[in-house]
Amino acid sequence: MCNWWSDRREGDVVEDDLARAKSALVSIRVRLDKQGIEKARTCGDALIHVARMLSDGFNISVSDALVGRGLNPRDLDAAYRDLQGSVRRCRTFLDETSPCYDVADDLVNACSLLEHIYRMRFHSLMADPRQRPACEEVAQNLVLLVGTLPRLGAKQTQTSGRRGAPRIAA
Repeated sequence: MCNWWSDRREGDVVEDDLARAKSALVSIRVRLDKQGIEKARTCGDALIHVARMLSDGFNISVSDALVGRGLNPRDLDAAYRDLQGSVRRCRTFLDETSPCYDVADDLVNACSLLEHIYRMRFHSLMADPRQRPACEEVAQNLVLLVGTLPRLGAKQTQTSGRRGAPRIAA
């Protein structure tokens, strides 16, 4: 019944994942550009939140969790599958009339970005050596976006306090 799936080569899976990651990068960047700096800040906060959970779950630093470093291929795959499930769960709350729509949307964006980073990191370790550089390049492009968004959230948190009040970074 699913013979077409069994005929897929590993290289085809990597190419499909590369295409999906590139598409997600463009799509999320366009959405964030359209929705403005405030949306980018809240997405950055969601990234930090998800990275903290990954950090606790895999015993790595938050900064390593944000860029998909410090994990072996098995853990990268486990984190990828967990993030993929989180995206599916958060999408169930994407009803524009729902009061939790914005939070769910930010978490979908954050989990999706990290999901693609973890998948590209996995492929950069396990794929055919000819495909590894392309996977690493896409991972680096995703990391650039992921590295920018939490800083926007941190800037907002630092400057939003009253004058003379202690500042808290995200």
